[in-house]
Amino acid sequence: MRVVFIGKAGVGKTTIFSRFTGRKIHPRPSNVKRVTSDWQTLPVKEGEKVFYTTDTVGIEDAEELEEFYEVIKTADLVGIVIDVSDFTDVDVKLLVKARKKGLNFFIIANKIDKVKEPSFDFYKFSSNVFFISALHKLGLKKLKDFLFSMAQKATPQSKPVRVVVCGSPNAGKSTFLNAIFGKKRFRVSEIPGTTNEIVEEFLKTEKGVISFLDTAGFFRRFKRDDLKLYNFRFLRDALQKSDIAIFIVDASTPLKISDFKIANFIKNKPTILVFNKIDLLDKREMQNLRKNAPHLFGDLPDPEVFFVSALKNRGIKKVINEVFKLKQRKEMPLENLNRFVRRTIKELGLPIFLLNVKQIFDRDAEVPSILIRYRKKKGIFNLQRKKGFVRTLRQKYFLKGVPIKIKWQEVILSRKRQ
Repeated sequence: MRVVFIGKAGVGKTTIFSRFTGRKIHPRPSNVKRVTSDWQTLPVKEGEKVFYTTDTVGIEDAEELEEFYEVIKTADLVGIVIDVSDFTDVDVKLLVKARKKGLNFFIIANKIDKVKEPSFDFYKFSSNVFFISALHKLGLKKLKDFLFSMAQKATPQSKPVRVVVCGSPNAGKSTFLNAIFGKKRFRVSEIPGTTNEIVEEFLKTEKGVISFLDTAGFFRRFKRDDLKLYNFRFLRDALQKSDIAIFIVDASTPLKISDFKIANFIKNKPTILVFNKIDLLDKREMQNLRKNAPHLFGDLPDPEVFFVSALKNRGIKKVINEVFKLKQRKEMPLENLNRFVRRTIKELGLPIFLLNVKQIFDRDAEVPSILIRYRKKKGIFNLQRKKGFVRTLRQKYFLKGVPIKIKWQEVILSRKRQ
């Protein structure tokens, strides 16, 4: 659970934040109006329970609430902090604005040690009002108990879809993610290799939560003690933990060797193929790209292809929707599998006699897994024909972008039985 404190400058947000998080409290300089210069978040723990609290910059006017909305909208609860000894129209307007916004808020009436009786009926705006003195630790236990009780009763959130974003250096991965989040969350530069290690950020949508992992560019070569190898290991770890890979390709330049290396590297992961920087292409180049794009990377599991301009924020929403569609596809059971397999073997003229087929269900399996037991007939049954079988089966089940793992088990009759 995340709790964000908002209010005017000097109402005691930072003191409450420090009391909860155990941070040392220093006297407030008398000649400084705003002590806090940026929002910050820290966990509050008690036993096995935990919630996260965020301190924010003081608000001069209720309209400034819009500036903090990026932080506020991620909160489960908003605590509006008010100095009861300095209650003004700004406080009233802030409460009205919060109610109009539909925020899930409660009120903290701070500095009660300075007044005999509050001059305003705060219960007009919320049924949850806490009268405290953060400096003197009065009423804090009741407030903390309330927040921990909310954290305990919070329904567990569904597991986020983990998406790793990979591509060659300077393909526009970080710019693509900044377009998704609508802000400059990830560092961008024209210099290849700006991103190091893994940068993770969560996106809440109506369909669920997506965990995006921005990765370093995949270089063609690296030395054993090179930073590129260091980043490659992070990419490998991120790929293993992720559900889906978004492969970003720079559409404005010829394909690189590293692009084909990435395609081979992620071939067993449900994939979305994204061609970025289409704003740099003319009409003819765009037509050629649309025609050839689906056939450029034979190692990939026939992914959905999207053409975007991250810089211009074009085509981004379609990619987000595809994340949830692809997740559903990869989790679909393969109905009538025996019939489909027999029909596909016959259509492709494969020189095998099917004995039996079954889908392997494994909690750790990321993609559909199938065991096919067969006897060999006369003819060629090589890797190329097996790949053709997988492509055809994927089309029959509408599993675009989903790898299918098939274990081919040949049964050889003993000479005695023959």
